[in-house]
Amino acid sequence: MARAAPTSSSRVSPRARSLAAAALVLVASSSGCGGSGSSFKWSDTGASWSPDGRSIVFVSNRAHPKDPDGYRLYVMQADGSGMKRLAGGGGSPQFPSFSPDGRKILYLEYRSGSDATVSVTDPEGGPPSELATTVNYWVIPPAWSPDGRRIAFVRDRSESDPDSATDLWVMNADGRRSHVAARDIDTAEGYSAEFAWSRDGRRLVFGCRGALCSVNARGGAIHRMTPIHRGLAESLSWSPDGDQIAFITCGCDGGRARAWIVDARRAHELALPRGTEGGPTSLAWVPQRAGMLVESGNQGRIVVRSSRSHGRRELRLAGFDRAAAPSPDGTRIVFEEAGPIRDGSFFGPSSIPQPSKLFVTDLAGRRLTQLTQKNSDRSRAP
Repeated sequence: MARAAPTSSSRVSPRARSLAAAALVLVASSSGCGGSGSSFKWSDTGASWSPDGRSIVFVSNRAHPKDPDGYRLYVMQADGSGMKRLAGGGGSPQFPSFSPDGRKILYLEYRSGSDATVSVTDPEGGPPSELATTVNYWVIPPAWSPDGRRIAFVRDRSESDPDSATDLWVMNADGRRSHVAARDIDTAEGYSAEFAWSRDGRRLVFGCRGALCSVNARGGAIHRMTPIHRGLAESLSWSPDGDQIAFITCGCDGGRARAWIVDARRAHELALPRGTEGGPTSLAWVPQRAGMLVESGNQGRIVVRSSRSHGRRELRLAGFDRAAAPSPDGTRIVFEEAGPIRDGSFFGPSSIPQPSKLFVTDLAGRRLTQLTQKNSDRSRAP
């Protein structure tokens, strides 16, 4: 899943930590992505594709570049044109994602402390709707079911205690008929678990205490799929064919982050060969490309790799940082290049948000396009 900008009011977990056939590595450089050399003006982050691949939604603090809580929702065409600001609820949105039919955008909006709302808005500019209120200390994004009829989200039980238990909830896409699918999904490391829908929408998988677990979306007994003795499971995602589950172990307690694949039927887990230097921060399956994953690293790299065969090749380009998101047709990647941390305190209350801008490339890395912060982004958006 793509990483959204942290705010000073939210607690941030150490999240963002199959057999390789082909690997594409985009290596960071101080000159800027693709040699653009343009300065960083504000933070454009959390990019996600529309189902038809024609639009990209993201969050930006361009209207208030020095405000950690100054993020707002924006949508643009896939080439960076036609940018416009969307209506929000006045808080700081994170993790925007289009519904499977493209008619709504789901996001998590923080307003004060850890209080947040699970909300949707109209990509054409209509008013937003609040579906549920939640306490979400660990910044776990909500997620559409594959058919778009339901939304899963997490809720911490206490408004004042970040160490309180966390439950996994499911509700209808209109916010009605919400219920607890799984209680107490916190991990042994004390963090709330990330989760992912199965491709048929029947089950949810999540990291639990010492294991990878799944549960029926309607609730019921929790099934322990496979043990995870190497740390918290992050960046969980189910393959498009439903056969495999990808995740990252965070490298807690001084360990190193690793990428893993689990056979969804036999629950057999396999460690992937090391790709990005410094360890992976996120994984995403490439649609329309069987068994292909995009792995982002914390040393400014992307690796495009297969989960089912051997081999490796590298292509070196300039500038990358943070999680990458493949397009629905599996031909492009939108990603974020991060600028310098301006005050040396990334998550502190007085921290100025780290600037970043968005780019798109094809899987071969040959067609690189800067999407945001071109000529100060003269558009309909402030």
